[in-house]
Formats: sequence, C-alpha cells, structure tokens
Amino acid sequence: DLRRQIDACLDTLNPRYARALRLRLLEDRSREDVAELLEVKIGTLDVLMYRAVRAFRKAWEAQSGPMSESPHPVTTPAHRAAPSSRKSS
Repeated sequence: DLRRQIDACLDTLNPRYARALRLRLLEDRSREDVAELLEVKIGTLDVLMYRAVRAFRKAWEAQSGPMSESPHPVTTPAHRAAPSSRKSS
C-alpha cells in the first residue's frame, strides 16, 4: 500500500523533517499553519521543506528505487504561496 510505504519512509527521516512533511503534504495545512506549529518563520519553513523533500526523495529511492521507475511516483503539490506582487520593469 502506498500510504504504508510513505509512512515507512517518513519514519526514517529526521523527526523535524517528517513532521513538516506530514503537516504540509499529508494533512494539507497551510504554510502559515505549519510554520506556527513548528515555531519557525515562513522563510525557515521553506528551507526546512526543501531539505525535507530532498531527504524524503533520497530515502524513497533507497527503499523503492529511483522515483521515475517507481510505480507510484511521489511528488509535491504546486507551490501554494500567493503570486508575487512585484511589478515587472
């Protein structure tokens, strides 16, 4: 079962990474909620998520082989931040 494989993979990660991924991706919480629960700023959460996804990918590939060959590729949802309000010059 895919969810069991994901949970097993998360269990091998740094607990902080696993918690961030569970909250953000599996529980579908907002970046703001996750940052508040982890007691970090949004920028710190972004770095934490980047590192957590890299660690998950490495653990997943060690468990199941390269993601492109996996029968159930694991991907992250599109970035949910509000579009930039910067004006183009």
